[in-house]
Amino acid sequence: MYRIPAFRVPSLGYGWGLPSEDANEIEPLHKQLRADTYNVPEGQEEQFERLVCTAVQQLFDLLKLQYRRRGSAFNEYVLDVVLPKTAFQLSLGLGWLPASARADAPAWRHWIKDLLEGRYSQVGLNDSLAVDPYIFVKFPPETIAELAPEPVSSVAARRKPPGPQRDLDSARKVKKIAEEYSKPEGWKDDLEAFCERLDEAGISIPKTWRKREPRMLSWSDGASFEPKLAIKTIKDRLKIAHHP
Repeated sequence: MYRIPAFRVPSLGYGWGLPSEDANEIEPLHKQLRADTYNVPEGQEEQFERLVCTAVQQLFDLLKLQYRRRGSAFNEYVLDVVLPKTAFQLSLGLGWLPASARADAPAWRHWIKDLLEGRYSQVGLNDSLAVDPYIFVKFPPETIAELAPEPVSSVAARRKPPGPQRDLDSARKVKKIAEEYSKPEGWKDDLEAFCERLDEAGISIPKTWRKREPRMLSWSDGASFEPKLAIKTIKDRLKIAHHP
């Protein structure tokens, strides 16, 4: 089961973080979810998912308050599309959702829609700050396989000869993204955003990361939990790309 990382100001894309006032209001939600999920035992995925569902809905409610505070008017598009999409992006950036959610799969788009669609008072759009009861929507089925331990037979069937494996294709993808920075190793100064780019590009992480504690299922997890390891791994990929 993946772990909720320590709080960091989430990005809304292209390296833009939240305003500090908004981030300060989100931080208590994050810390509470991290505390609530920390001691959830292995094999209790549904309990973990319920806590995440509640936190995402609380985040959506907070986004409504922040939106209204700026003097913006509500309409159905804002409430059913804009704010749910923002809540989903922030949940990803905060590490509340598993790595499979980053692929923008239709199953996850349906999940966030089912969880947040219509989450406001039906009395009228002007009264939409009313808090609705929390609901539970199970994570998409492909996530269950990601959270569960891999069968021993499956591991044995895929076992490769000892020694490091050279994944030239992923190494070249890492190199291409790294070359977008204006100075050599500029990505190190922007590690979290760089790792988000690697996740968005679908570049695989080392399989050993899944066996570490805390379990890491994405590059972003590496940047949050073990940045030194993430930097070393990226450098190894770049070395492979430069010397295939």
